[in-house]
Amino acid sequence: MLFRSSLRGIVGANCHDCPMQTAIVTLIIGILIGGALGFVFGRSRKPEPSSTAETASLATTITDLKQKIEKLEDEGRRIEVERAKTDTKLFSQLESLNTIHEKGVAETQKLAGALGSSQTRGKYGEAQLENILRFAGLKEKVDFEIQTSPGDLSGIPDVIVHMAEKLDLCIDSKFPYARYFEAINTEDPEQRKALMTAHASDLMGHVEALAKRKYDSAKTSANFVVLFAPFESILAEALIAKPTLLESAFDKRVVIATPSTMLGMLRTVKLGIDRSALANSAEEIRDIATKLVAKLVTNYEHISKVSQRLNSTVTAFNSLVGNVESTVTAPVKAMIEKGISNESLPELTTVDSRARDLNGLDSTDTDHAIKVESEREEQ
Repeated sequence: MLFRSSLRGIVGANCHDCPMQTAIVTLIIGILIGGALGFVFGRSRKPEPSSTAETASLATTITDLKQKIEKLEDEGRRIEVERAKTDTKLFSQLESLNTIHEKGVAETQKLAGALGSSQTRGKYGEAQLENILRFAGLKEKVDFEIQTSPGDLSGIPDVIVHMAEKLDLCIDSKFPYARYFEAINTEDPEQRKALMTAHASDLMGHVEALAKRKYDSAKTSANFVVLFAPFESILAEALIAKPTLLESAFDKRVVIATPSTMLGMLRTVKLGIDRSALANSAEEIRDIATKLVAKLVTNYEHISKVSQRLNSTVTAFNSLVGNVESTVTAPVKAMIEKGISNESLPELTTVDSRARDLNGLDSTDTDHAIKVESEREEQ
């Protein structure tokens, strides 16, 4: 209400000065007009032959002056109307601003009341962390798990993120509340400074407690853990009170992250996961291609053997034809010519074609592919 009354005072003061300024301008205009008319009246009582032209010129000047004065009055009235509109609009905007301010105060008070419970604060921090994980593109049960023990340790962090190279990143959400909200609600600078210093100590206490859980010592764990603070100002105010807070935390293998830095960190993790998956896919494709080449080489060998056998068969066939022609054909023809048989002897022809050679792989390629496939099967 004090904010609203102050605004009204400012606007009211501006509007109060407007009529006074108008009255002063009107008074000056009246004095000018009166002086000009008095001068004309005085000159008209003592006419001189040469004063007719001067009187006409003065009358013209007075007419012009009167027109300008009327324009000035119109402009003054227009400005007055615009000023009134502007003041009304400004007051309306300030009223809206005051309403927003009051709503913000009310929401802050509601938030402070809602976060008074440690259980509520914990759920709020965990929910915000899960939203950031999903916004970073990570999938639950695939890229991260909630409330799961990191392998060989008994503790249970809020979230375990499965990074590339089969490493796990443990994240715990912490929300130091009491001193922080006391500090932002106090108007005493010295008390605020003392409370923020205590808040920084509270945050460092959470760091030390998280470090004692030894999440970073698990076999598959990264060499650090993350403490997630759900508000940016929680860390910002603590750093003002204790500038070395981040270094002190990192000495204990704890990284303090806020929503913005947490999102950047998880986006980087997601990029590493995607690149690792791509590399694994490329390796799988290479394995499949190697096996395919080895199978093709085997097929080439079978085709080559069949080709050799076909050629051997053709050679044997042609040899048989030649042998038959030299040993059997002549006597049979003689018997047919003498009328012993009415049968006709068909002509025997040799096969001139050979099986086509299969090009594309030489012996070096074949031996190399077979060697690679054998080595992979042994592994």
